[in-house]
Amino acid sequence: MSLAGALAKVNTLAAEEAAGNQDVHGDLLRAIRELQLATETPLETTSRLNFQARPGREALEDIPANFVIL
Repeated sequence: MSLAGALAKVNTLAAEEAAGNQDVHGDLLRAIRELQLATETPLETTSRLNFQARPGREALEDIPANFVIL
């Protein structure tokens, strides 16, 4: 997806959520992530992945079974 397309999608979904449609919240979060991926350079992606926090085993045991990662 192009940068302009990703930005337009975020704007559309943000407007829908602001108008009271809470059903689009998950879609908005995914669209924001798509915008980030469309914007960042390969070096930025690598840097983000290298420094992104990874929880230890104990932290993973505390995550509820119904937890969903978008």
